[in-house]
Amino acid sequence: MRTSILLVTCFLVASAPAAADTVIQEFSGHGRQATPAFRAEGPWLVSWQARQPLTGVRNNQRFELFLHDADSGAYLGQLTQWVGAGNGDVLVERSGRFRLQVTGDMDRWQLRVRQITPEHAQRLLRAREAAEMGDTEVAGIPRRDLGTLRAWRAFDPRTVVLESTAGARFRVTLDRDCRGLMEAENLSLVSGTTRPEFVGIVLEDGTRCDFARVLPDLLPMPAPR
Repeated sequence: MRTSILLVTCFLVASAPAAADTVIQEFSGHGRQATPAFRAEGPWLVSWQARQPLTGVRNNQRFELFLHDADSGAYLGQLTQWVGAGNGDVLVERSGRFRLQVTGDMDRWQLRVRQITPEHAQRLLRAREAAEMGDTEVAGIPRRDLGTLRAWRAFDPRTVVLESTAGARFRVTLDRDCRGLMEAENLSLVSGTTRPEFVGIVLEDGTRCDFARVLPDLLPMPAPR
């Protein structure tokens, strides 16, 4: 189990009444911090966003998010682990009083705790189960499945994970080493000309790299047990 000293400084906190698909509470800060306690009834989502300085720092800062019981302090699980700037949603099905613990060296981050309906949670769970069971390799992503690109992460010059605003994630192998991918700040998706699919990416300098293989990635992260 991981332990760390938490510095509770530079916090901004906002709250709202709990309701279906509404924000329960929001937090923002930097570096290592623990949030104040909050109450949530399962199912709920933690939406996170991690940012880095615009200049002077490479895209390698860590962001880790953990869930604790607010009353006992018991460790309940890791919600996410990320390197570099990014964002995402994590589904939690527990009810109770909680604290979120952020570790790592990220310059800035934001957290939003959002109540969702059971129907919304079931859609996310079905999507995750389909991704975990899927093993069919394809060379394109149907536009209806990816929708709007929200986040991406390059693991090497030929491998990138794409995440949609709905939480769908795909691990893409490109057809060659994509020059400039590891240094890129932005990318765009390329649509096929004869079918409603995304078939490649274009970097900000105009470099195009096509998909060679696409596999579903885990989404969202499993609820802590």
